Amino acid sequence: MQDLISRIEKLDPKHHVVIGAILKKDGNLKFNENINGVMINASTISEQSTQEITKFLSYLEEQENILYKIETQKEEMKQEYFEEQLS
Repeated sequence: MQDLISRIEKLDPKHHVVIGAILKKDGNLKFNENINGVMINASTISEQSTQEITKFLSYLEEQENILYKIETQKEEMKQEYFEEQLS
């Protein structure tokens, strides 16, 4: 659970909204809100919610990897193109 919390904390805030929506579906969770944000007791998160969050985090990581590969290919093509232009 600590690993999951750590991964969530590193996310962009826009992804926290999706995590919140997943947790909101869990009727057994109680949310406490203050000026620092919304807090929950992580030990009360259901296994189903944990699995959904893990699946979402895997999806995000996969998307980041795909974007990284695309950007790398784009950069390689740019360098190749400009090198041909300079020659």
